[in-house]
Amino acid sequence: CVIIMIQLDAVAMVVASALMAGIFLYLQRRELSLESGDTWEGVWSLVVRSGLQRLHKGTTHPRNWSPNVLLFDHPEAPDAEPLRAVGQALVSRRGVLTEFSLVHGKKGRSVHPRHEEPDPEVAGVFHRHVDSDDSYATIEAVCRYHGFSGIEPNTVLMGWAERLHRPDAFPALLDTLEQHDLNLLLLAGREGPSRDRIDIWWGSGTASDQLALLVARFLTTSDDWRRVPVRFLVLN
Repeated sequence: CVIIMIQLDAVAMVVASALMAGIFLYLQRRELSLESGDTWEGVWSLVVRSGLQRLHKGTTHPRNWSPNVLLFDHPEAPDAEPLRAVGQALVSRRGVLTEFSLVHGKKGRSVHPRHEEPDPEVAGVFHRHVDSDDSYATIEAVCRYHGFSGIEPNTVLMGWAERLHRPDAFPALLDTLEQHDLNLLLLAGREGPSRDRIDIWWGSGTASDQLALLVARFLTTSDDWRRVPVRFLVLN
């Protein structure tokens, strides 16, 4: 088509192309905002609904597995930033991360603005502010009810220091997560993991070993972890 337009009238083609580009940029700037609402919002809603329906009908092949992570942190805790960094690296190329900031105290308590809005530059990362007097009960409820059919959460990420809130009830929480068939990732240390090397402790080919491989695979697709060497430690 372009060749034919050049042969017919190159000047007219340039003028028409410039005119079409101007109309496109004008409509894009307006974002098709009408009195009835944002047109793109309706379009994306239809696309998402169609995608959810297809995912619900289909079966997920293990090779297509991607992390759908529920991250639980406390905004005032020292390990909140390292948890967020690891979670974002895990889903940087493929996956979904929903961060639940657990705030103790009265409902409606204000927090620092950076904990209220997600970072728009990080794709696939969403944020929820949850008032919680019992963090374990809140975590269990979120794991039980959060998600849509076809994209149910499959992994929980939280700090190892979480056990200090109620040490006697922490094992029961871990049992509950196992009953819900959720992978569990625990981050130890206030400074976060060192990016010098990834160690995979390989046992007998169990599901935990497969999860370790998947975590290493998805971490090393992020920019921060791309060149980190991976070492296998075989338990004999």
